[in-house]
Amino acid sequence: MNLSVTPAARQRHRDQLARLLRQRPAQRELVERNIIYLKTEQERREDRELIGIKLNRRLSLRPTADELEQKNILHRTSLCYN
Repeated sequence: MNLSVTPAARQRHRDQLARLLRQRPAQRELVERNIIYLKTEQERREDRELIGIKLNRRLSLRPTADELEQKNILHRTSLCYN
């Protein structure tokens, strides 16, 4: 079995690679689609921390299951646990 690549196959590969690179999205589009980041790792970590704080704050404002049951919104029989 001959594993060597012919010059024609190499040229086809180069042509295909060049075509794919021309179709590559611009950096701006990749940033907008969150594929690449312009922020540093530290900036992303700080952003995630702020999001976590906001989420915890919102979760703490949610009514408890008991409060929802008292308002007749939640029925214990509809839950998986009793």
